[in-house]
Amino acid sequence: MSADISEKATELRVRAEAGDHKAAEQRDNTTLIVITGDRGMLPVFKKVVLRCKI
Repeated sequence: MSADISEKATELRVRAEAGDHKAAEQRDNTTLIVITGDRGMLPVFKKVVLRCKI
């Protein structure tokens, strides 16, 4: 799951940095909500969010 989030976030970041205004808008307006019963997943999601600048 975190790999999918990372992949999409990276795609949006790269496209936005290349001048794609639609990708930049989508990146800026994206809200990530994670609901999990496994507290062990929290560090993984935090790492992905911070690394990908979501």
